Amino acid sequence: MDALLGNVLQINLLGFLAGFGTVIGAWALYRIRLMDVRVQSELERVRMELSSTSNGSLGIGKRLLEVEKKLQGKLAIQEEIEQGYSPYTKATQMLGEGSDLSDVIKTCGISRPEAELMQLMHRQMKRCGPTQGRK
Repeated sequence: MDALLGNVLQINLLGFLAGFGTVIGAWALYRIRLMDVRVQSELERVRMELSSTSNGSLGIGKRLLEVEKKLQGKLAIQEEIEQGYSPYTKATQMLGEGSDLSDVIKTCGISRPEAELMQLMHRQMKRCGPTQGRK
């Protein structure tokens, strides 16, 4: 009977240990899932922050490219001016040589009203002479 009682105690102890192990396992699983939720939440926050930062960087990059393009255009114009070239100088030269108005517009990249005004001024200066046209 002592052996039977010893076996019952051992079985009860094993049952208790199995139950205790199950409770510990369930608690550990709960903690792991809780940590997973926290990690997923933090990961989503970091993703959104990264997306926001990336979008901002792209916007700044595009704006920087636009500004650089404008700057290059302005530098080219400044260089032309420093070298004594302007579309109006070329237009004046072409009108003096008797070029057609549409050729002046295409070559110099000026508008039709500008070209017509320059043509009118050129004719007026031709009529009045170089000293009378410049007052």
